[in-house]
Formats: sequence, C-alpha cells, structure tokens
Amino acid sequence: MIARAAFVLAFMAASVASAAAQSITGDWLTSTDAKVRVSSSNGRYVGTFTSGPYSGERALNVTGTGNGRYKGQLFRYRGSTRPMNVRGALSSNQLLLDSCADYDDGYGCLNIARWQRARIQLPPHLSPAIKDEIRKPKPPPVIRKPGLHLKRTPG
Repeated sequence: MIARAAFVLAFMAASVASAAAQSITGDWLTSTDAKVRVSSSNGRYVGTFTSGPYSGERALNVTGTGNGRYKGQLFRYRGSTRPMNVRGALSSNQLLLDSCADYDDGYGCLNIARWQRARIQLPPHLSPAIKDEIRKPKPPPVIRKPGLHLKRTPG
C-alpha cells in the first residue's frame, strides 16, 4: 500500500514538472483566428503573425518568469498601434494573457486573450487523395500453383 502511494506521488510530481517545463514556442491561434509563430532566443520569446491582416509583424515579446508564466508586451491587440504590457500563463495548450495596470487605489488585471495551440493540418488539396488511397480495396493475394511453369519468350 505504501509503495502504491509513493508511485502515485511520484507520478503527480512528474506531471507537474512536465507542465512547468512546457514552452510557448510553436504555432498559436489567437482569439481572432490569426496564426502566431513563437520562437525562443536567449531566454526571450518573440511571436510573429504568420496569417491575418498583420502577417509578418511582431505579435508578442515576453520572457519566462518560471512555472509556465511569462511577462512582456503584446502588439497589435485589437488593431492598436501601441504595445500592451501583459502577463501570460501556459495552461494545457492554452496561453492566457492578462493586461495589468496600476491605479490610484491598487493594481488590477484583466484577461484579454486566450490563445490555443495550432494543430497541424494537411493542406486541403492533399486530404482527399489520402482518403481515397485509404479506401482503395487491397488486391487479392497471388496464389501460385505448384504445377505452373512460366515459359520465356524470345525477345
């Protein structure tokens, strides 16, 4: 019984460690369905729009603060020309972005965006061909008869 409890605790610790070790590098879909590709360089994560009206422009510039959390700037949020200070948290294939501001009577944060990891999709022109290939019936097996001899023809 003690061994079983130890195994469960070890599994839970490994799960937490792997979640914290996840990175935000890769392709993301924004809440407006634009695609952003995030790459890492010297501890900084830079996101660039790869689709949508701002394709080729910077979308995100953050640094990791540990435990799946990030802090930096979000660009082109709802068409704005000024960068917005954000905090991000990685949570199971979602990047949650909060905008925070200081006020006279305190500090407030508002969740402004929820990005989803982009899934790899086949180009549309290849998908039907692959489906047809899968649906093709297999040819019947060749059965060789023991008394059958092939003759060579002079050629």
